[in-house]
Amino acid sequence: MQTSSLRAAAILASLLLAVSVNAHVGVHRVGGATAITKPAEGSLTEVNALLLSEIGVLMNELPPLASGAKSLPQVELYGASVSPVMVKSAATSLEDYVVRINLSRDVLAYGIGSGAFEQVLHAVNARAFDALPESYGSVEIRIEVEGIPLSALYAFEAPLLNKASAPVLDSLPKTIAGKRVAISPGHGRTFYASGWNWQRGLVLGVREDLINHDFVTYLDANLLLDGAITRPAREMNRSAGNGESGLPKWQEASRYYVKSLGVPETVWNSLATGDDESDDIRVRPLYANWQDANGNAADILVSLHNNAGGGTGTETWYDTANGQQTESKRLADLVHNRIISAIRAQYNPSWPDRRVKGAAGSYGENRVATRPAILIEVAFMDFATPDNAAMQDDRFRQIVAAAVAAGVRDYFVGSADTGNPTTPTGFKAQVVSSSQIDLSWEPSTDNVGVTGYRVLRNGVEIAQPTSTTYSDTTLNASTRYEYSVAARDAVGNWSAPTPSIAVTTAAPPAPYMGLWWVASESGWGMSLTQHGDIIFAAMYTYDATGAPNWYVISNCTLNRTATCSGDIYRVVGGKPPTQPWDVNGRTVTRAGSGTLSFASADAAIFSFTIDGTASSKAITRQPIKPNAPKPSVDYTDLWWNANESGWGISLTQEADVIFAAWFTYETNGAPVWYVASNCTLIGSSCTGLLYRVTGGSPLTMPWAGGNRTVSEVGNIALAFTSANAGTLSYTLNGVAGSRAITRQPF
Repeated sequence: MQTSSLRAAAILASLLLAVSVNAHVGVHRVGGATAITKPAEGSLTEVNALLLSEIGVLMNELPPLASGAKSLPQVELYGASVSPVMVKSAATSLEDYVVRINLSRDVLAYGIGSGAFEQVLHAVNARAFDALPESYGSVEIRIEVEGIPLSALYAFEAPLLNKASAPVLDSLPKTIAGKRVAISPGHGRTFYASGWNWQRGLVLGVREDLINHDFVTYLDANLLLDGAITRPAREMNRSAGNGESGLPKWQEASRYYVKSLGVPETVWNSLATGDDESDDIRVRPLYANWQDANGNAADILVSLHNNAGGGTGTETWYDTANGQQTESKRLADLVHNRIISAIRAQYNPSWPDRRVKGAAGSYGENRVATRPAILIEVAFMDFATPDNAAMQDDRFRQIVAAAVAAGVRDYFVGSADTGNPTTPTGFKAQVVSSSQIDLSWEPSTDNVGVTGYRVLRNGVEIAQPTSTTYSDTTLNASTRYEYSVAARDAVGNWSAPTPSIAVTTAAPPAPYMGLWWVASESGWGMSLTQHGDIIFAAMYTYDATGAPNWYVISNCTLNRTATCSGDIYRVVGGKPPTQPWDVNGRTVTRAGSGTLSFASADAAIFSFTIDGTASSKAITRQPIKPNAPKPSVDYTDLWWNANESGWGISLTQEADVIFAAWFTYETNGAPVWYVASNCTLIGSSCTGLLYRVTGGSPLTMPWAGGNRTVSEVGNIALAFTSANAGTLSYTLNGVAGSRAITRQPF
């Protein structure tokens, strides 16, 4: 630090105090400042007084730390002189207003260009921007040190590398093939005295060193698809092995990645002070500036970071004094507008826009770059909702990355398609059931072409279909929902959404769960397991020889008319309960289709076609213990062992009696079913005799039960450890066994 102070003094002695250039800064808040009461619009005197007060308070809030500490600050500030002056800008600024902040030379003790120095400047900018009324719109902050602009001080930091000429829009071909785009996620593992550590801490489950890499990985892929030649500042391949640190290479900071590429040391060790973090800030733009063996440098630099410090939303920064300010601002405007439009259209209509901001020298990635450069602060890690939650959503990261790539494309070639699609017409919503609403609309038109739509439920996007229909199937019964839809073209232009349609889902269906039969055809039956609108039907019947046979309808969805239909399946090839389960050999084939039409909660018509033969049965609920009180725990449901999909046991309970229908397999793999018709509960357990029935008629033939034989084949015991789990123990044909069972979800 002593060396930095001597060097700062030499710089001050060599510069004229009258130099005047622009300077801009960042927005990371430092300290625990209370909320600021902003002055009324147009009160310049009050604004100046508030700025002076707030920056002074900030300087007093910065605590001294031990010498050599990597975090902000490293030395105590004495007598910081702050003289903000807000003036209406003319041709000297790209912004509407300018705030000039003049600090004392003590700030130079942080070391010009160091990470600590930049964080002090970010804190100053944050406090200044927070103090400004929103009505002042676009603002530039110029920071000086005893009258010397930052850009003049930085001129003594290190020689600038290759200057890049600003692209001229009209002279470029309508493609970004061959355009060189440097991309920087920043941060990463860095070597400190204590070892290899992250540059940023964990904030609400997010570490900026890692989350930035997620965003930029998607950005890299998007740019490559657009034909760009990317120059990432960190390793993008997460399978690239370990780096200099002995840890995964992709986690390391830019300094070490660029070094591994064989780039000259003047790029990755430009300060040569042993301060790897400060070198890391500089290497990102210096690598963009660097000319490779073919004389090629990057055309632009796009840095993607995330924020912290008490804000919310997205902001994009550019430097006003790096010689590329005009093109940098154009790049910033195009990319930022794409990001905000995409997030609001595809993710969160209320996403905060913190605007494009100019700063002269506060962000090293922009300042050191000698080509158009921007730094995007996507969201605030310490703001739980919407920022932090969105950052942890992979869909959000993909939306942002695609938007940045679209903005880069706009910068180089412009957007040939600037027109929005027409708003969809004929928008309709139809209630299908208690959990489903079907939407439809007429196609939109566009000057180039419509590529898709977005569906909003209660103002939040739920889908992006490419067709003009969508089924929303995850709804609650008897609930009001509002829907609208908008159209999208290939470059991300969105139509205005349709007017919202309000619609209410149907009431929940009657409870059809239980055992059903034809009373005059005792010997076959159906167990219906109902979860919401979905019925799982298991039919216990016979084949043409009179042997037990079973079928299932696994997905019968009830509609508003209390009717459901589904495919009927036959399953063979499973293992019997007396052998270890083996799914190999099990075959599921479609045998036909069936429809259940309920006239009431206790009566229905079962229409079906099996193996080409159509028929129907009038079925009713089979009583087990009529007029009995409802049990405190009802085990009625379809039960299974999740590791042995292919067999199951349907339990129908009335009061303390359980009727169990067990569908499984013979030793030859043929389907078979057993019943325990009177398993009486004592506490949470029951036992009962197990029966096998033969001699009945197939469903496709008239019932003839005269030859039906009921044989006792063993016994079962059900022991429930909770309302949703238990053990099925049994003796079957003299062989004992047991299975852990749970309710089967669907």
